[in-house]
Amino acid sequence: FADSFAAKGVLHARLAPSGHAEEGECLDVFVTHLESKGGEREIRMSQCAELAGFVKKHSHPQRPAIIMGDFNIDGRQEEQTPGSEHAELLRTLQSAIGNRRLVDLSARDSESGTTRQHEPGGGKRIDYIFAAVPCQRIDCLQWRDVEVNRFQDERVDALSDHSAVQAELLWQPAAAGRF
Repeated sequence: FADSFAAKGVLHARLAPSGHAEEGECLDVFVTHLESKGGEREIRMSQCAELAGFVKKHSHPQRPAIIMGDFNIDGRQEEQTPGSEHAELLRTLQSAIGNRRLVDLSARDSESGTTRQHEPGGGKRIDYIFAAVPCQRIDCLQWRDVEVNRFQDERVDALSDHSAVQAELLWQPAAAGRF
């Protein structure tokens, strides 16, 4: 697996509705790609802990956030057991976002996997879009049209080694003084 030799990390972007937005009007977006080698649970869990620490350091409990990427952790229903990697991922992310509500947007299309573009059902679900929404402003981030995009192209067959999860979001920044 060539992926095993690649450095891993997190990208962070802070979005604002205008160039002069106050801190409370921002949306944090975090993107990652975790270890892909099948038997490397310990490495992925370590990377999840690093991701959680980064999210905690660079976000605010009253600001919404999106945490997304290729986690290489199977999220199919049958894999969501108390001791699974998926359960550990959710616990670790929840610890990073504090009192915000963690929503797995990719679970809205739970029967669509991302690892097998040409198979019915799409294989395992390893790509995620999570929303961390402040409980006092639960309506500040609304999601629609969550789906798996197979990125198939007749000229090159597929544009990636696996499918992606995509979502259309409606973000309503905090009104002035609400933060």
